[in-house]
Amino acid sequence: MLSILSQINGELAEWSKALPWKGSIPQKGIVGSNPMFSAIFFILISAILIFTHWNILSTDPLLKYDDSYVVAPLEKINSVSEYVENFKTHKIYDVQPVRDLSFWLDYKIQKLTSLSVHHWTNLLVWMGILFLLFKLMLFFEIPLAINYALISLYATHPALTNALVWATARKHLLSTFFILWASYIVVNKTKNGFHPKDVATAALLYLLSCFSQPINILWPIWVVVFWAVNTEKIKDLFKDKSKVILLSLLVIILIVTAIINQSYYSSIFVLQSNNLKYVAEENNQLSFRLLLLGRSIWQALVPYWSTPLYYYPGSLLNIFGVVIFSLCGWFVIRKKKSQYFVWAAFALLPILVITMNLTVVFGSDTYILNTVAGLYLCIAIVAKNYCAIFEKKNVRVLLIIFFVLLFGSFLRESREVSRAWETDLLQTTRAVKIEPSPVVLSFHIQNLMRANDYPAAFNFSQRLMEWDPNFKIIDQLYASSLYRHPSIGRE
Repeated sequence: MLSILSQINGELAEWSKALPWKGSIPQKGIVGSNPMFSAIFFILISAILIFTHWNILSTDPLLKYDDSYVVAPLEKINSVSEYVENFKTHKIYDVQPVRDLSFWLDYKIQKLTSLSVHHWTNLLVWMGILFLLFKLMLFFEIPLAINYALISLYATHPALTNALVWATARKHLLSTFFILWASYIVVNKTKNGFHPKDVATAALLYLLSCFSQPINILWPIWVVVFWAVNTEKIKDLFKDKSKVILLSLLVIILIVTAIINQSYYSSIFVLQSNNLKYVAEENNQLSFRLLLLGRSIWQALVPYWSTPLYYYPGSLLNIFGVVIFSLCGWFVIRKKKSQYFVWAAFALLPILVITMNLTVVFGSDTYILNTVAGLYLCIAIVAKNYCAIFEKKNVRVLLIIFFVLLFGSFLRESREVSRAWETDLLQTTRAVKIEPSPVVLSFHIQNLMRANDYPAAFNFSQRLMEWDPNFKIIDQLYASSLYRHPSIGRE
């Protein structure tokens, strides 16, 4: 037994030396060296999240906003053939069968237990995301305190809370979960060597991510970047045949996913929703792309004033985000650290997807799950590289105080975001308060009329008419709210 343990220890030592990108930090401070404490940490995070979002978990609300036509139709489906038939007859939205399967299973659980579990499933996937991010930080030997602090902040990140407490955002959660899992396999096996099952698993996880929500479709680019950074000679990049096979599979999946989604959103989706998915070519400008990029970075790093609906292109926060992006880019380039570049690329590729072909939705907090994960990994590696600073007692005390205040503010803001998803009216009320826009105002007017608050609906209709007289349904909204106004309309 001792000889076996000695042999294993020797193999682990050689394996560690073979990983040139890993930092040389003593194992004593590494996450994973105390599994019991890690288990307690995750139990505590779970309890905090359940307490914070109990209002959503206990009622499991499905809103008219997307849930009514994305989630609800799956309740009556009993077989694959029925699902296919519903898709052919345009009753199923999006080409996201993995997302749909998860909701279908929710309804099966509901039939067996009489419990509605959509948001509980979201929480389960969310905990899976936290664990995978935890494992990635473990692999790069992030000290315990830094790892736990960043996982805590990711768990309660106010902007990401929108994805946790909105049922339809399951697609974003699943896509992130599968791509983080695939990334862990790539990171872990790059120097160990890929076995056929590793290649198949990574490709399958990428496929599941794409057919949960295709925002991570460009992930193969990150894989190549990671391999290139961690290969001594570029000519040896694809010396391993397993890498060639994996990349070939990923490229095939990427092409198929792109063709299917482009075809669907250019034709079937237009018939289903009576709306275009992508903005007109004359509005598809570089300035809009840059503003969306900036806003995504802002929401990732400064997640306050989070709106449950869409960003507004005219917000100053977009410009502030561009400035932050420029500063972060300057830091990454100046430091010339390969791992900063790797995880910056991981963070930016999902944003690149939504900026390449702008949709009528000018950004949403649900799009930045992977972006925040990549940025937090960058922050973790930066902190690891400056660990010597933390040895000073005064610095540690200040950092602890800073973390407690930041975590507390995240938790409070996350709670406010969660409350906004209890009803459609609360959702648009917060959106109007945080970041109004013509589209947001139109949603709010409709929700006010559903609540029979016609005076308020009329007031907002006037506001919308002053803001954008040419808004496509302003006449309908104005006339409806005026007609039913108890003082100036008629019954």
